[in-house]
Amino acid sequence: MGMRKSTKKFLKHKKANILNKKRKVFKGKKKHSEVETKPARRAKEERIESGLEEDFGFDGPEPQDLDLGEEDDAGDLEMDIERHKQELDKLRETDPEFFAHLQNEEEGLLAFEEDPEALDFECEEGEEEEEEEEEEEESGRVVLDEALVRKMESAVLEQSLRGLRRMLKVFRAATHLSDSKRKKQKDDLEENELEQMYLIENAPMFNRVVKFCLLKLRQVFIKHMGVEDEEQFLRDVSKTPGWKRVAKLVQSYLGNLVFFLDQLNESGMIRLVLARLNAMACFFRPFSKLSELLVKTVAKFWSASEDSSVRVDSFLLIHELMQRTSSGNPEVLDFVLKCLYLNFVRCSVNVVPSKAPAFDFMIQCLVEVYSYNTQSAYFHAFVYIRQLALHLRNAIVQSSANNKRNVYSWKFLNSLKAWTAIVCANAQDEALKPLQYPLIQIILQAMELVPSFRYIPFRFACIDLLLLLSRECKVYIPIAPALLRCYSFKELNLSKPPKGTQKPPSLEHIFKVSDSLMDCKLFHEATIDRISEKLREFLTLNSYSIAFPEVSFFIVKRLQSLTKKNLSHKLIASVKQLLQLTKLNADWVLERRKRVSFAPKDLDQAKLFLKDSEDPSPLDKFQSVKGDPASRIAPVPAPASISAEDDVQGEEEQDTRMTEDTLEGEEDVIEDFRLSDVEDAN
Repeated sequence: MGMRKSTKKFLKHKKANILNKKRKVFKGKKKHSEVETKPARRAKEERIESGLEEDFGFDGPEPQDLDLGEEDDAGDLEMDIERHKQELDKLRETDPEFFAHLQNEEEGLLAFEEDPEALDFECEEGEEEEEEEEEEEESGRVVLDEALVRKMESAVLEQSLRGLRRMLKVFRAATHLSDSKRKKQKDDLEENELEQMYLIENAPMFNRVVKFCLLKLRQVFIKHMGVEDEEQFLRDVSKTPGWKRVAKLVQSYLGNLVFFLDQLNESGMIRLVLARLNAMACFFRPFSKLSELLVKTVAKFWSASEDSSVRVDSFLLIHELMQRTSSGNPEVLDFVLKCLYLNFVRCSVNVVPSKAPAFDFMIQCLVEVYSYNTQSAYFHAFVYIRQLALHLRNAIVQSSANNKRNVYSWKFLNSLKAWTAIVCANAQDEALKPLQYPLIQIILQAMELVPSFRYIPFRFACIDLLLLLSRECKVYIPIAPALLRCYSFKELNLSKPPKGTQKPPSLEHIFKVSDSLMDCKLFHEATIDRISEKLREFLTLNSYSIAFPEVSFFIVKRLQSLTKKNLSHKLIASVKQLLQLTKLNADWVLERRKRVSFAPKDLDQAKLFLKDSEDPSPLDKFQSVKGDPASRIAPVPAPASISAEDDVQGEEEQDTRMTEDTLEGEEDVIEDFRLSDVEDAN
């Protein structure tokens, strides 16, 4: 098949542009490798004045956009070719050194009469497609009907690259129904035209296009790429043989799909798009900016969705994307760590009992992503923990109501909970171990900022975090003074209990006591029980320590002084029980300490004291019988590392599920999805 004249003209301009670039590079290398002498500079100036140094091949600026659909007359084209030959001959005379360089290194650029198919431009197919697309553009916007869509679907399934391009334009028209959002994100996608070539006028046609693109295009891309090594494909999709052929098309599809997800508000459709994006996670590896856009979009569903299934699917997508892209694009992992934590903090303005499970889930997710690469996680954790320390310092140095509110807030408390869970899950990790001490100091100082009964729920929350850190990190934290100080609050030192009988809320869901609860009898009793419970838990953590008699000495003295005061019957009974258990455990440790043969200086043996004891301590025995929880925050185990083989196996299982078992349910979701759902979201 003969080559079109417009193709020859395009190749002429293409080769001229390459020659210009090669010449500039050659001149730059020559400039750095040789010292230009004065005669040489003078000769160069003379050549510039005579016009010999102008860019050859063009009389004006380089063409930016070539209309491949236009065809010049044959005579004009032959004149252009002849003129180009003359310019090459002129180059041989004016710059023989560069011309010799081209002959040795880039001989193909000088052979203009050769068959252009020998040059690796691969433009015949693209030219035909562009010419046909230009014919469609000239005819105006195309209204999609069933026959046209069926024809496009057949072309795509028959591995037609032109048909795939046309279908992607139709998919873009379907996803970009909102002009306002399209204007905001037009630079993020491959095409920036606000006017779409194809027009979708009814919901059934919209559903058909979206359904086909969501369920079929992944396998179409894989077939065009000619994937042979499945493991290599999952590890780095850009290294597959046919990736360059479909890279721009994949980028356009993924960008439109992310944009479409951002407009959805129906849970079923959101879950479907999240599932398809999860299956396409490996395709995001070459596109770091697009990966960040996806994380930013999905993180909003993860943190703010009312549907727990959407939250779970959102995190699964983020986790899959992090695994597939972090090795090649470390900035994607950094963006995931930053984006998830900031979204968690933004939605922590208020915590109500109904939202508590969602916050626990988000904390578990943060533990998962921050445990994936602790070296990268340390830098983010250090910055955000330091921000908490700065808020606390401002509240201590400048004791204003606003600064104190920054500390005594749900945002501050939930941030402490998140970092405590992350540090405890990686307690033995050398990268995050240095964060234990500053985090403990922040919690200790935060709960003592306002030593008032009104903020006793906040104090209990901080004590829970300290107990968890002490148990998981195997460090001693002086928690007893903060608990014993609670007995000194005047609201509890009443001989007659308050008369209020309203049911108090759970202490986990408040951090400040309201005026109505200050005179509530049930709330006072719950507070006394909580103080005794937390103090008993602290003593139980250290009940096997060889130094328990010394640790408990000042606690026993403080409890004995409380029994002599005229306090409420509830408080006195709780203190006496705790005092009895503490004395009993101290005697139990003293009795076994008499049997040891090592000296106090033998610290290694002292740490092993009663470590493998089969006889439980009195405090431990009482705690197990009473059934009190070890902590209000359950420890989060560090996630096991996932190998590349597990990644490949998991991806294969996932592909099987996504391609066969769930297609029927996904089609039902799309059929139920209405065109107005996208418009209502805006």
